[in-house]
Amino acid sequence: MIHVKNFFLSLRLRISALIFVVLVVLVAFVILAARDNERAGLRIYHDFVDNRAVLLHESLQKTTDSLKTLVYDYTFWDEMVAFTNSPSEEAAGNLLSGTLETYKTDAIWIYNSAGELVYATSREESGINPYQLTGVDPSQIKQILTPLKPFVDFYARTDAGMIEIHGASIHPSSDEARSTPAQGYFFTGKVLSDDYLSQSATVIDGTVKLIYDQAAIKQQVTDFPPSSGQFGILLPLRGVEGDDIGALYANGYSEDIYQVFTSRDNLIKRGVVIFGVIVIGTYLAAFIWIIRPLRLIQKALRTGDDKYIAELKNNHDEFSSVAQLMSDSMGLLGKYQAIIESINDGLIVFNHHGVVERINQTALAILGYEEHELLGQKFVETVQAYRSDGQAIEAEQRPLSIALATRRPVSSSHIFLTKNGQKVDVQLNVSPIIIGSTLNGAITIFNDNTKEVTSRKAIENEVAEKTAELTQMKARLESSINSLNLGFIMTNEDDEMMLINTSAKKMLTGGNLKLDHWHFDDVNQALGTEINLRDATRKCMADWDPVSIKEVRFGDHVLRLFIGPVLAHQSDSKVEAIGCVIVLEDITESVVAARSRDEFFSIASHELRTPLTSIKGNSSMILEYYEKELQTPELHEMVEDIHESSARLISIVNDFLDVSKIEQGKLKYEITTLQLGPIIDSVLKELQSQATAKHIDLHRANDADILPVILGDRDRVKQIIYNLVGNAIKYTKQGSVTVNCEPEAGAVKISVSDSGEGIPEERKKLLFRKFQQAGDSIWTRESSKGTGLGLYISKLLVEGMGGNIWLEDSKVGKGSTFAFTLLIDNDLNHTLIEHKTAKNHAIDTATGLQDN
Repeated sequence: MIHVKNFFLSLRLRISALIFVVLVVLVAFVILAARDNERAGLRIYHDFVDNRAVLLHESLQKTTDSLKTLVYDYTFWDEMVAFTNSPSEEAAGNLLSGTLETYKTDAIWIYNSAGELVYATSREESGINPYQLTGVDPSQIKQILTPLKPFVDFYARTDAGMIEIHGASIHPSSDEARSTPAQGYFFTGKVLSDDYLSQSATVIDGTVKLIYDQAAIKQQVTDFPPSSGQFGILLPLRGVEGDDIGALYANGYSEDIYQVFTSRDNLIKRGVVIFGVIVIGTYLAAFIWIIRPLRLIQKALRTGDDKYIAELKNNHDEFSSVAQLMSDSMGLLGKYQAIIESINDGLIVFNHHGVVERINQTALAILGYEEHELLGQKFVETVQAYRSDGQAIEAEQRPLSIALATRRPVSSSHIFLTKNGQKVDVQLNVSPIIIGSTLNGAITIFNDNTKEVTSRKAIENEVAEKTAELTQMKARLESSINSLNLGFIMTNEDDEMMLINTSAKKMLTGGNLKLDHWHFDDVNQALGTEINLRDATRKCMADWDPVSIKEVRFGDHVLRLFIGPVLAHQSDSKVEAIGCVIVLEDITESVVAARSRDEFFSIASHELRTPLTSIKGNSSMILEYYEKELQTPELHEMVEDIHESSARLISIVNDFLDVSKIEQGKLKYEITTLQLGPIIDSVLKELQSQATAKHIDLHRANDADILPVILGDRDRVKQIIYNLVGNAIKYTKQGSVTVNCEPEAGAVKISVSDSGEGIPEERKKLLFRKFQQAGDSIWTRESSKGTGLGLYISKLLVEGMGGNIWLEDSKVGKGSTFAFTLLIDNDLNHTLIEHKTAKNHAIDTATGLQDN
């Protein structure tokens, strides 16, 4: 009944609040409408004032433009230069006749290069003394007009009134930049007459006056209230020193602006009246149809009198259904209470504040309280609770408080203190009551825990047995890990060592196992500066991806590391990384074997090259000088086969030697500045015969000579281009092979395109690998197509010179494009090249091997 009562009481308050919100919204609408109207009026007013200011500026600019034109025209004129050096009345008449009328100016002054007045004239009606430049000391002419300031404009006060003056230094017509010394100085001026003020006033539809006194200027009003319809504009007039010597003041009145603000005020008044009537009518209707029935419901709930419910049933509307629901609910309350009492366990119902709303007799019997002593009371404050060790449980730590705070069920076992001071050991479960998404309270069911002691002991025994099994499993697991030949380390999420086996300790201490207490920092320090193990493990846990480190040089040994994350499934179905497993493998023997193999390979290649070169030379001489003796076709063919095979074997041996030198860091780069054009042309010339034999068009797409100068080893750059173009010819049956060059950021990109067979998608991954070709099989190579080292060597050479190489595009049956970049000649790239070549020249001695 309390819930229903509170529901209808809050509903009535909501309706009242809704009416208040409607009132606020309507008032806000009126205010916003008024503000929008005011903003619109302000925009209209400011636009109007800005328009009048523009018109006033344009009126003043008409005078300024004619003066500027006159000054500009006459100060870039050879005749004017001659006049300032040799002035005469005749020359003045020829130069300045009709100038005052043509340019609508009132006076002209001309000074020579020494600042002496050589000519002056003015219109009689202007009242200007033509023999004195008012407001300017002739001795200061050179200070007013300087090479840095060849033009000047200012205002001056004279007996004739306020004069606008423009001036400039005189130069020959060819010196528009005014870089030569001034040959003289030209000034012109115009009086701001009453006619000008009248014309300006007509333009802005107001009044315009000229004010000299600074105090009077400050008294002029320019910030009229927009609702008045008036406006004011003040334009300061500055003298030769940049100081204010006067101002133009314009003002006026707009009837349209005034009407805009008047209509706004009338709108606000009408809106207030209309909205007031609407709000009052809404409140009366709500009172009659909603609030009054709600009050009847409230009285019925408080008093339990059926007459209020009967009156609502007669309304034949939604409230009659509510009245019927109330009658049914009162009947259900009795059944609800009977169910609670029939439960053998103690049961308490709380509201969302932890206040007791219902409690059955079993609960009262266990706690020793009367019903009225607990109903309406906060349970955690009335009934005390203790842990099994006798410590009191704080209110916020009680299961009821936790369930209400977390909205999750809570189970607990503790001791209640009864009203008589006795301690009762209880097992209780608290479940929150959530309707929709709203927490309405909680329900607690509890019983005497004595009956559960026997079963609890059985559970404890089972837990002890499982713990022993886990201990044995852990011992077997540790024994297995310690028996591994691989090093094994396990860490937690804080990089703390959880486990390290004997093999790992031997690897990191050289067989010395005296260190008893291992920490993560000990392992990190033992591995040296070549790897930061802490960063690697944190990256592994952050990305959930294993990290593999192929070679870490560790004293006379080489280790391979594998770091994998340890992932755990949490109770909320989330997966988290809780640590890492680090596996260490000593690969020193395999690295030494690889180095020995490479050195044997290098020695064998060196030894093979000498006899092969001899065979090639001798076969070449036989073909050239003993042609008559080789008349037999079979014999001639045999010698040609010997020559071609020896040449091919020498090429293969050279590739082997190049790979060996590069991989062992023995290849030295002679880095110089290079032009790509001659190198490309040389390669194309050497391969032209092969292209012609296959009817392939071999050419360069653009002029490489205009490209930036690059940094590289000439022979190695030529070798790279030779390999790419040779491959393109080899795999092209017909069509063309094109070499293209283009600049990129800090580099030049060289691409080789062909119209050949193209490379299938599944074979592209084989490119740039040693002894691999993108042929039809990944297991075999065609003997006619070389060693499979060309692209591999090209990749090593390009990277050794600071560049990159890649397959840019390839489509089966349409051709392929390979590209690589080389750095251009600048300071930054010089540094990068030096670093890379130094690194490539370094001989790897980490495995303890010495070159012989």
